[in-house]
Amino acid sequence: MSEDFHRKYRPAELDEVIGQDAIVKSLQKLFKGDLPHAFLFTGGSGTGKTTLARIVAGQLGCDSNSILEVDAATHTGIDAWRGISSQLQYASFGDSPTKFVIVDECHQLSKSSWNSLLKIIEEPPSHLFFAFCTTEFNKVPKTIQTRCHKYTLKDVRSDDLIDLLNFVCEEEELEMPKGAVQLIARESGGSPREALVYLSQSRGCDTKDEVAEILRTPGDSPQVIDFCRFLIKSPKWKEAQRYLKEFKELNPESVRIQVVNYVGACILGAKSEKDVFRLLPILEAFSTEFYQATGNSDLLLATCEVIFGE
Repeated sequence: MSEDFHRKYRPAELDEVIGQDAIVKSLQKLFKGDLPHAFLFTGGSGTGKTTLARIVAGQLGCDSNSILEVDAATHTGIDAWRGISSQLQYASFGDSPTKFVIVDECHQLSKSSWNSLLKIIEEPPSHLFFAFCTTEFNKVPKTIQTRCHKYTLKDVRSDDLIDLLNFVCEEEELEMPKGAVQLIARESGGSPREALVYLSQSRGCDTKDEVAEILRTPGDSPQVIDFCRFLIKSPKWKEAQRYLKEFKELNPESVRIQVVNYVGACILGAKSEKDVFRLLPILEAFSTEFYQATGNSDLLLATCEVIFGE
């Protein structure tokens, strides 16, 4: 079985990271001096938080034996962290005495676990470094936030994702259907990991429609078209709730794009300025990109803005 693209093409060096130029430059400068002992990487799922943490560990000379990756979802309690903390007091053996701890989805740690880590983060042994990764920065205690170098990763632009996908296609000698790469980039919600997973899943597709079916995109489905017509008429909240529940499993950015395209076409075909002014608020409410990391909240807010006004 061939290796998954998101693993095979995961960046190993800073200059391979896409869409995070400011963070890359900051870290490059940081490596020229004394590195802090605690990093906090925040941002949407699949944008590269753990990848950057691993790269930082590599810059410190850590090998696989001296990097400890902890899933906070399964190590939330104080007992687990007391055991881990006791091991961290001692330097590693072998080529790299440095220990580097990566805590994924750290916002799920309990209060008592954070308290047990606070002292060691505040006064770390010279050999010990931490990288905390989270999609929910606001749930990380302030006492931890202020003791870390914080980096907020943004969703990667579609153009950068298209470049990445085209590069992988060339490397893999993979021919995708016309428009499929653009569709995958759009549906990835700003996540390079998601884009590469989608590309891997759809590598056997012969048409763009087959790719869309695999990605479970709404395309030109009657369901979304009905929603567009609903917004243009005099929308009521009760009916809006039904649509929003139906769209729960869809990528909200896909829905937004189709709304923009549909309403834009209606504006171009409007018979009067009055119709244009009536449609413009809908276009404005759906004009800003919806991020996958926020779930359906962006879609909910835009719909509310259309129904209830500002």
